[in-house]
Amino acid sequence: MTHEQEQKNIRQRHILMAAFAVFIIVLGFYVYLVNQTVHNVVARRALEREMALLSSDIAALEEEHGILKRSVTKEYAYTLGFEEIAHVSYVTHDTLAVRDVVFDTR
Repeated sequence: MTHEQEQKNIRQRHILMAAFAVFIIVLGFYVYLVNQTVHNVVARRALEREMALLSSDIAALEEEHGILKRSVTKEYAYTLGFEEIAHVSYVTHDTLAVRDVVFDTR
């Protein structure tokens, strides 16, 4: 075998090793991406379950709020010591002013 032939074989071996290394890197990257995709799907399902539970909790709390809101009456407020007021004052925020609070007595 001649020196040129040996050099050609060495170059071919180097090219083959480089191609194999690139293939291994691409394969590793592919496995990583598939793993991340599976992980994200599992995490999404867990979050969907958690959202369903929280939505159920919110519905229960809204129902409880409605019941409690309907149970508060003027008579109940009077028993707690609240009284009617003679003069009603409202507080508004004038958006054109420089952050001044305007008291509007009606």
